[in-house]
Amino acid sequence: MALGMVLRISRSGDIARIARAAGHDFLFIDVQHAIYSLETIGHIAQTALGCGVAPLVRVRSCRDPDISVMLDCGVTGIVCPDVNTPDDARQIVQTCKFAPIGRRSVTSGYPFFDYRPVPAAGGDRPAECQHAGCLHDRIAGRSGKLRGDRGSGWR
Repeated sequence: MALGMVLRISRSGDIARIARAAGHDFLFIDVQHAIYSLETIGHIAQTALGCGVAPLVRVRSCRDPDISVMLDCGVTGIVCPDVNTPDDARQIVQTCKFAPIGRRSVTSGYPFFDYRPVPAAGGDRPAECQHAGCLHDRIAGRSGKLRGDRGSGWR
């Protein structure tokens, strides 16, 4: 069993330390029913990661434009309300997952991995680049290096 704490009022990363001291396993930051800035969510999430508490966020909807930013700043789980159709479910998966499953873009470092390099999916390049390269080749009707490749060897 996991014990969690729902956040709607707290705005400090210290709440993660308090949750850990009280034996909680996760924080449930309720963005659907409370006003949180992305900066505050990031502070709470990174403090939670540092003390071993999983930061989860309930977003406003499956079309919340800030989902990928929340994940990039350290949130380890997204809870999506009002998923009523298969299209809603597909939307949230595409927003949260990297290619080839989703459409989330890759950035240079993630708090979840303590900003250490993470091996790319499927080889030596980010998964989104593999997808983009494949699309580019299909559009151009050819295979091989991309014009903008600058000799990196990615194919």
